[in-house]
Amino acid sequence: MEWDKVKDMTRRENDLLRTADKNRDGWTLAHYAAVQNNVSALTWLKGEGAPLRQRSLQNRTPLHEAMRIHQGRIEVSPKRGSGGARDLKDAIEFLLQNAYTAAERLYYGEGLTEGEEDAQQRVQTMEREFTAHPDEVNSMIEDLELPWIVYCTQERRLPDLKWLVAHGGDIAHRDNSGHTLLHLLFYAEEDLDTELDDLIPENDGDHQQQQQQGAGGDPEARKARRHQPDAAEASASASASASASGSGGREASSGIASPGDVLEFLIEATQGELVYARNTDGETPAMVCADRVLDPSLALDLLKILHKAGADMKAVSADGVTVPMRLAQSFGDGPWLEWAFKQPPEGPGCDREAKDFKGNDLSYYLAVYAENEMDSLSSGDEDEDDDDDDI
Repeated sequence: MEWDKVKDMTRRENDLLRTADKNRDGWTLAHYAAVQNNVSALTWLKGEGAPLRQRSLQNRTPLHEAMRIHQGRIEVSPKRGSGGARDLKDAIEFLLQNAYTAAERLYYGEGLTEGEEDAQQRVQTMEREFTAHPDEVNSMIEDLELPWIVYCTQERRLPDLKWLVAHGGDIAHRDNSGHTLLHLLFYAEEDLDTELDDLIPENDGDHQQQQQQGAGGDPEARKARRHQPDAAEASASASASASASGSGGREASSGIASPGDVLEFLIEATQGELVYARNTDGETPAMVCADRVLDPSLALDLLKILHKAGADMKAVSADGVTVPMRLAQSFGDGPWLEWAFKQPPEGPGCDREAKDFKGNDLSYYLAVYAENEMDSLSSGDEDEDDDDDDI
């Protein structure tokens, strides 16, 4: 792109600075400048008030496009870039410094780092960023729709969390669904380590809707989540490497703690107040734990930590659902239910005869679990039949 001609055109037609190219997937001038690694053009665009975060028809900002190319994930057409350039670090750094929050600079900056930083290096980078911009400690990562402290909670970065809590991180944070950090910790099984494209849906509302869905929801939604093809692998991974306490290997060097260690830290840092907190569906962290954690042994260990901290295991949600009902629907019968019904001090002494507000008792939720298991097995058989047809 000949930027001298572009500047002349924008002097005559200022709206061009903000106009998306209808013939090029809705790219703005900033998109073109970014994929050309043209910092001079980006500097000029910023000075003229042009948007540097406007999204294309594919819902991607100039930064998204530049990072996709820089990371070698796509080839760039010579018509858009300078002969298919790949090294776009200068443009990426400019955009991060001039159009993004401190939290976003940390998040996207990790995508530019070769290899994996250890915990000390990562915390030092975070400390430099937030010391320079202390008012942005609780700034948002727009694509994830959450602040840095939530990201670190779900990634189980305990050293980072300790630094954040000591330097103004919002440990009392609640999202739009009323989830606290304790609720959100149990969403870690959703796996935030996804490709950039997965964080940028074709329709803006899709990701937001997923983020705002409650931990409970209807049985079909939970069934789909728990019985996805990779659920067994995820559960096995959680059981093997994410026990309620203790860590080693990669966890030791990267500061990735066990769910139990993070849970205990958050409980201590909030003096136990969060164990009673409810989201907009009236669910406590214990209810979300029973619903979202994929491994039953891990869920039981985490529930024991919550119970020890004073969580009310007899509490009911806005629908009258109890922790044992969630456990029954998630895992069926087992040691988790046996513990839930034990009387103190061995257990919380939950009511085996309790009913939700629709009149459903524990047997209903056990039946839902059994039905889901049958559906999962049937689905697996159908997949095998399809494979046989392809041979």
